[in-house]
Amino acid sequence: MPKRHTCSRASRRDYLAGLTLGAVTAAGCLSFGGNGSENGQPASAGSESSPSDSNGSSDSDPSPEDNDSDSGSTQTTPAGEMFHCDLQNTGRVPSDVGRRAGLSVEWEFTAPGGTISSTPVIADGIVYVGCDDSNLYAVDASTGEQQWQFTTGDSIKSSPALIDGRIYVGSDDHSIYAVDTASGEEVWSFETDRAVVSSPKVRDGTVFVGSNDGNLYALESQTGDLEWSYGTGAAIQSAPAVNNKTIYAGNDDGSLYALDLVDGQVSWSFDEPIAAVTAAPVVDENTVYLGVERGFVYAIDIESKYKTEKWRYSTKAGVTGSPALGDERLHVPDNGNRLTAVNTSDGSEAWTAEVVDGIATPATLGDRSVYVGHGTDGGANVLSLFSTGDSDADDESDSSTEGQQAVSVTIGYRVTTAPLVTSDKVIVGTDGATLVAASAPF
Repeated sequence: MPKRHTCSRASRRDYLAGLTLGAVTAAGCLSFGGNGSENGQPASAGSESSPSDSNGSSDSDPSPEDNDSDSGSTQTTPAGEMFHCDLQNTGRVPSDVGRRAGLSVEWEFTAPGGTISSTPVIADGIVYVGCDDSNLYAVDASTGEQQWQFTTGDSIKSSPALIDGRIYVGSDDHSIYAVDTASGEEVWSFETDRAVVSSPKVRDGTVFVGSNDGNLYALESQTGDLEWSYGTGAAIQSAPAVNNKTIYAGNDDGSLYALDLVDGQVSWSFDEPIAAVTAAPVVDENTVYLGVERGFVYAIDIESKYKTEKWRYSTKAGVTGSPALGDERLHVPDNGNRLTAVNTSDGSEAWTAEVVDGIATPATLGDRSVYVGHGTDGGANVLSLFSTGDSDADDESDSSTEGQQAVSVTIGYRVTTAPLVTSDKVIVGTDGATLVAASAPF
């Protein structure tokens, strides 16, 4: 019999404390809207907040040695086994399938109904994806044939994380589930107070996931036991990001929290009070990149003592799909019909591509291509590859191709997930309850 957990009384107290905390500390947080610079201009230094953690203590004025510049190790997980490819949400994969020979639809898997907004993951030739029909599906990556399904009590918008033979996924029925990959049977579940739309991350035996009840939860991956929770005071819809010893989570109040992985203590937070954070934060060794619904992307210096804003870029439309991070550029999809490459050094625009019917889903970055779903002038829905202009083993770098639409394949339905890019195919979920795989001809 699988273990079932419910949100503990302590975590509910933490949530209430978080609500109070949000009201008390909002004025002390750095407000992105009134500081820094736009589109490549130098940013001014902000002030650091010192919010109380969920147990009532505070961490004031942390030194640089306390933040992510330490030498903690970063767990790596193969691309495709969690939302946006890795713990840092870079959205980057070592593939450019389709760039040379194009793409064509190979197979479709159709659920009984609903939308597939859960980004698929893949391991050992099996694709795992959730659907609005309340089911988690296992589908053969070669044929599109269903292997099993696991039924929850409500829609699944959360993207699965897969590690060591288990899948971890949230459901709108307020629960987080651990499911056995071989049998499709429940191992354990943990109940929160609201829907779980956030996509889990797994690091060193702990599952980290947000809930619409405002809490970020750390659960023991084998048992589902609660290790700690932190109440932010507003729904956490996006996936957290993990780097070194810190986890980063944004919420619907527009706040970004940096917490210690082990005990959930808050190191620092930033506040952008009029824009929800629905795109997952992206992190590298010294910067967190944050897209918000108000139409900005922020670069936050996590090595500086006061976590200053390096730069901000105005997209002029909401950023609800997570950006993809390359070596020198951040590739940002926005709801205003643009895909933009922003230089990470200074926030200046490198190139921009215009599309139809804005990009509300995350982008995926290959070796030389950015994969996104969007509409067309004729009303069709397509999956496209845009060239980054970067070089690979066979070609020289060519800046003249930057931002050019290199490949496009008609999907038939609106793409509603990040593209899952493998060595031989691209797989996306759609609003037609259909999972579509497109492959390159050989």
